[in-house]
Amino acid sequence: MVQKRKKSRRLTIRRREGLKRKVRDTKRKEIRKLRKLEKLKEKVPTSLLRTDEDILLLNQIKKNTEMRQNNPTVINLKLDWCDLLEKCDVFLQILDSRDPEGSRSYEIENEIIKNNKKMIFIFNKTDLITEEVKEEWMSNYTSKGIICISDLDISFYINNNGFNESIFCIIGEKNVGKKKILSYLLSENISIENIHLYETEVKEKNILSGLRNPKAANIFEIKECLNYFIKNISVEKICQFFKTEKFENIEEFFEIIAKENNFYKRNGKLCHKKAMQFILGFFDTNKILFYSSFDINGSKLYNFKLKE
Repeated sequence: MVQKRKKSRRLTIRRREGLKRKVRDTKRKEIRKLRKLEKLKEKVPTSLLRTDEDILLLNQIKKNTEMRQNNPTVINLKLDWCDLLEKCDVFLQILDSRDPEGSRSYEIENEIIKNNKKMIFIFNKTDLITEEVKEEWMSNYTSKGIICISDLDISFYINNNGFNESIFCIIGEKNVGKKKILSYLLSENISIENIHLYETEVKEKNILSGLRNPKAANIFEIKECLNYFIKNISVEKICQFFKTEKFENIEEFFEIIAKENNFYKRNGKLCHKKAMQFILGFFDTNKILFYSSFDINGSKLYNFKLKE
């Protein structure tokens, strides 16, 4: 009877080399750990290196963070509108000077008027429009019996009209500049407990809404805004500004921008969305100015200006 051949106990070259590699890796890891421990032992604790000034500064930072966490304005954002309507005396509606009509909340205004509360329009971002356009809008509202002031004149107005002890409610849509006005009020020694913030939602949107607040707008709204933009400025000026070749429509414009900036999707097609975001960057950084105004007949116009 033929005996079966015993399996060799010798390691194969592949197995032997694999074990050697594992040993080398474990040794390397141990050496790294030892080096790290040695470095940590050599280090002086940061608490010993701090000077008295550094300690005072750190304590101040801790206090500021605690104040921010316990800030009444954060709680006031969560307050119900009905409670604010009863509690507050003066309502400051913050309007974007580039599009005051588009940043108004008519529902909120009607409720304030019904409750016989004082309402003031604050024109914010006045540096982005001309003095003529600002005065035109303000005179339009004052003729309707609405009090209008510029963001730069708010401190002067409050001091000269005896509002120092009033309870304020700053209202306005997202990213319109409510916190900026809050800082102005605090600089006039008005107690933070007497200031409330309330975020409104504008339902009636126009051409400039997507440019003023692109994060809140959808792609179709932004596309409509940009389409209006290229129709109201000559193609030659746009091509000169963006340093691109001529185009026929908005889709072709996106393609040219995407191609020149290498905006591609994973499937290799040109990405129009990234091209759109690239163009919006020029509006966001105020390289392209936009604002609404009136024509001779009193109709509203949407204007665009390319900065050189």
